[in-house]
Amino acid sequence: MSGASRLSRRQFGASMLAWSAVTMAPRLAAARPQILKPRRSARGPSKLVVLFLAGGMDDLYSVDPKEPSQVKKGILPVFAASDLVTHGSLRLAPGWSCLQPYLPRMQVISGIQCSTVAHPTGNRQIRQMRRDVISEREASFITLVGQSLAPDAILHAIHINAGFYPAGPTADGRVFVDDNGGKILAQLHKIANDGALRDISRSALGAAVRTSCSGETCESFRVVDFLINKMSGTAAPAAPPASALVSRSEWPWHAWDDLKYGDAMEYAWVLYALQNDLAPAIFMSPRAWWDTHWNNEILQRPGNHQFALGLRYLLDRLAATPRGDGRALLDEVGFLVVSELGRFPYVNAFGGKDHYPQISATLIGPGLRPGKFGETSSEMVGAAVSLSTGHPGSGATLMTLDDLGRTVLEWVGNPDPEGLGYDGRVLDFCFA
Repeated sequence: MSGASRLSRRQFGASMLAWSAVTMAPRLAAARPQILKPRRSARGPSKLVVLFLAGGMDDLYSVDPKEPSQVKKGILPVFAASDLVTHGSLRLAPGWSCLQPYLPRMQVISGIQCSTVAHPTGNRQIRQMRRDVISEREASFITLVGQSLAPDAILHAIHINAGFYPAGPTADGRVFVDDNGGKILAQLHKIANDGALRDISRSALGAAVRTSCSGETCESFRVVDFLINKMSGTAAPAAPPASALVSRSEWPWHAWDDLKYGDAMEYAWVLYALQNDLAPAIFMSPRAWWDTHWNNEILQRPGNHQFALGLRYLLDRLAATPRGDGRALLDEVGFLVVSELGRFPYVNAFGGKDHYPQISATLIGPGLRPGKFGETSSEMVGAAVSLSTGHPGSGATLMTLDDLGRTVLEWVGNPDPEGLGYDGRVLDFCFA
């Protein structure tokens, strides 16, 4: 090799650092599918964040709280009406009270049938947002959302996983980045903001694209180059303030010490990705102990409070981020909050609650009809409702996860959900 073509130790190290960022990001970039240009709905968001509360949130501590007269004896917790935060038909438990300023943007749907009490099945279903998951190698729901929102984007989706069920490499089309706790994004940010490393890395990535014979590998190189370019000159996200965290005394000792709760950096990376337009769709699984087969009260109460504080932090920062058209970034972003299964209404012998094949969904964002839809009985059994009104009435039917997935795709403007296998029914009551 000539002297001009040799890489120095620094150049070689930078190339390997950039390559490690690629290989740390699970991906599947098969032949690019032909994506129809969506008929963008004026009512929907231009970005979507799915917040996956993996393990099974207890609705009684969050979006479907009950008063003593509304449930049978033995179903806990119950609250006094004066303890609940309300806006129209919406009623939130005390742990979610910090979200009160955003209730006019919020919609809660209760009584959604997910048809499983198994975490692995439920996890796959939420990744696809439907019940008939055929293969884990199908395009993930969040990738389809990203393709719907921005078909020509270099990067369609980012997974930020701090929970217990990391994403698998289930994406097609453009590469998605699977980031565990911000580590990959943090590494790329470091490269992007070191001038020498950035220039060498981008040069190496460009050479790799020109010489790669694999479409999958080429896409990976292009995505990493895109991220380094977008992150250049940006400040690294700061840890959320103390106001976004529950006090250490709220957590049981084993939850704090063993699971390392308390920094909420996953929320900071979601905010960073949105503010810097890294991808149109983000899937984040925040830390919390949601699978409460024991000590339901001890874990669900602070877990719900911590999640609500993290979400409030995101909403506040997005509301304070101006966009070029004079609006706030919050006006562009939609949120979907969901678990893969619910919690059985009665407490077991260990003070916990077992699995329940029914969930709720919380949506926040433009184009929605705010309020509470769907109903649950005195034993937390979902009722049949009209898909037009969201309440019992003519043509009432049980809502399913399939209906939710189809409806969210409609919300983000996908032109052909049925063609993608999403044959659930549209929940018309969702839209303003």
